[in-house]
Amino acid sequence: MDDYGNALMWVTQNENVFEVEEILTNILLRLPVKSLLICKSVCKYWRRIISRPSFLESHLIQSQHNPAYVFYPYDLWHHNVYLLRKTDGEMTESLPGCDGIYFKGIICSFNGLICCVNYYSAFLHDIRICNPATGEVLLLPQSRELEHPGEVGVAFGPGINEYKVFQFYGERNIMDVRYILQSLDLGNP
Repeated sequence: MDDYGNALMWVTQNENVFEVEEILTNILLRLPVKSLLICKSVCKYWRRIISRPSFLESHLIQSQHNPAYVFYPYDLWHHNVYLLRKTDGEMTESLPGCDGIYFKGIICSFNGLICCVNYYSAFLHDIRICNPATGEVLLLPQSRELEHPGEVGVAFGPGINEYKVFQFYGERNIMDVRYILQSLDLGNP
């Protein structure tokens, strides 16, 4: 194979012919997400395979056999989000990327991504998109502080494979009630 892995190599076994890319894809699909992140840096060829939407979708389907659960116990004094993985035994850990953040709330979860809100007050908060599998956290741009509390929602468009975070704010004047919608495009997962 050349440096980029572009040359095709054929492996023959019992009169069955396999393409190297099929074999490599099959092996990579069995790896955990953290290992895939390392494998993406091996070469451009591997990075292309792992970055394909079809690979990501197949990996997501296959990973459903080894689930992780997120739970949010309601406690007036300690708000935290926990991740429960089942491997050899049950293990509880804090949600990656959210250590030291208090007064969190979970808005929703789609395809393994979790939308959390860190409330500073009823009128000001951080919105974070957490990927527990990779430990990556995306802090969304700060919303503006208003006189009345807002609501946060997340939408996923499966046809376009795109996420959006919505913030609704109500502003009341004596004779007028207005709502402001702020939409943040997260793009592809």
